[in-house]
Amino acid sequence: FFYAAVNIGAALSSFTLPLIVSAQGGRYGLALMIPAVLMAVAFGAFAFGKRWYPVENVRAERPPKTQQQRDGERRTLVRIAGVFGAIAIFWLIYDQSADTWIYFAQSHTDLRLFGRVGLTANQLGALNPIFIVLLTPVFNGIWNAAKKRRGGRDVPDTSKMLVGYGIVVVTSAIMA
Repeated sequence: FFYAAVNIGAALSSFTLPLIVSAQGGRYGLALMIPAVLMAVAFGAFAFGKRWYPVENVRAERPPKTQQQRDGERRTLVRIAGVFGAIAIFWLIYDQSADTWIYFAQSHTDLRLFGRVGLTANQLGALNPIFIVLLTPVFNGIWNAAKKRRGGRDVPDTSKMLVGYGIVVVTSAIMA
């Protein structure tokens, strides 16, 4: 629910804030003030609810780790280093959405939706969170079907990530 709420908010802001900038004659003041006020409200809700947060003692003493535990942690880090490298590459591509892909959309795409509704290149950024919300149940269904075929064993997260990387490669190749 949290991730869905974040993506619904991202879609709404990606669609509406460019309209507000346009209505203000290209000035960004109001478009920047709206998220600032909403963040202040969210911080207020966060601070107000603090008394209900669980108490965490981060200074609690733990027994020192053995050499065997430290060696095991190092081996684990070496094994997952490739996954972290792949994640870094994914975010390098993904974070182009706020600039490179907008410039690409301005010069290489038809910004009319269904031939009628005009969009700005900035509003195309709303498609990502919309697709996340719409496709999450689809991919959950795919992973659940794969789990049944695997005799009840979950599909490893790294395999799911590999599918995502494949989608990124295919879509980037299409755009290229």
